[in-house]
Amino acid sequence: MAVKTQRPRRKKLQDRKEELGKTIFSELKESDLWHYKKNGGFFSVPRPISIILRIIDSLSTNKRCSTVYLDLCSRTYSDFFVEIEAIEPLAFASGYTGARRLYDWKERVKTLEELGFIKIKAGEFGDISYIAIVNPYVAITKLRKAGKKIPDDLYNALVARAHKIAAKDAATLD
Repeated sequence: MAVKTQRPRRKKLQDRKEELGKTIFSELKESDLWHYKKNGGFFSVPRPISIILRIIDSLSTNKRCSTVYLDLCSRTYSDFFVEIEAIEPLAFASGYTGARRLYDWKERVKTLEELGFIKIKAGEFGDISYIAIVNPYVAITKLRKAGKKIPDDLYNALVARAHKIAAKDAATLD
């Protein structure tokens, strides 16, 4: 029963927030605003994605993997699965150019797999044909249990943010 009472309250809060935004930014037209439910081309990510990306970069020493992870997430369709037909566009979107772009991208993808944020399977397009995006809360919990050092400030910020947004899947976090 609590769930039924929370939905109308959440909707009411959301409506008030939207109205406040329209008042403060009255100079913007409706077409200027970002509405992920009305427009195509958007994807779902955990709300604390910025903290998760910082954790990824803190664990992937001397290799910035967050842009690769974010690009892979953006290629899902509100699910967990990415089919890789060609890595060139992914390397480019992740910020890798030049002669080493494909090597650098593959290296970061393999680092993300070693850290447990993704799983890779070979297939008709090569050794990286399919990628599954692992729940980042689960990956971070496993890394901590394995003794990987995640900076306390980042981990505590993630736990606090997950708690604040009532992320049910974040229950794995200590």
